[in-house]
This record gives sequence, C-alpha cells and structure tokens, in this order.
Amino acid sequence: MRKAPLPLDLTKTRTEDGKLPIGLVKSWEADAEDAVRDAMTSTVNPDSNEISGVSVTIDPDQNILSTNKIAFKLGVQPKGYASTIEVDLGFTIATVV
Repeated sequence: MRKAPLPLDLTKTRTEDGKLPIGLVKSWEADAEDAVRDAMTSTVNPDSNEISGVSVTIDPDQNILSTNKIAFKLGVQPKGYASTIEVDLGFTIATVV
C-alpha cells in the first residue's frame, strides 16, 4: 500500500501557469502503478494474481490551479484477458479560505 501520501500542496506541486511539473507527474504515475500492482498481485502465490498489467497516466498539461482537480487515468488488464479496463480517477482539491 501507499508508503507516503501524495504531496497535494498546490503551492509546491504546480508551475506558475497551474500545470504539474513533468518530474512530479512521472513520480506519481510510478507510485500509483506500484500501489495498484501491490494490491492486486501476490509474490507468495503468483497463480492468484488478479491482473497481468497496470498503467497510470496523468496529463501534465491539466491546469490544476483553475480546476482544483488532478485527473488520473488508470488502466488495469485482468489476468487472462487481452483488453484493458480504463477508469478515470481524480482528486478534487478543497479551497482553503
């Protein structure tokens, strides 16, 4: 599972134009893929694994400053199937007054 929370302090995780830095995006994508893979696979009994692949995509050009949202696309390939299940996920950031 997650070892540390995603850093969602928008003053530190965005560029001046409200977009996400590419290095942060790649780090979040890798962390999210690892978390899903760890949750749905077993190193003790690989035959019980539920998935054969996972992918996470985050658009670095999304403007999180204007939308107060961070959108993720999660793709999971079930074990034994050729197609991928895709899900749009996101965080809505509460505005602090």
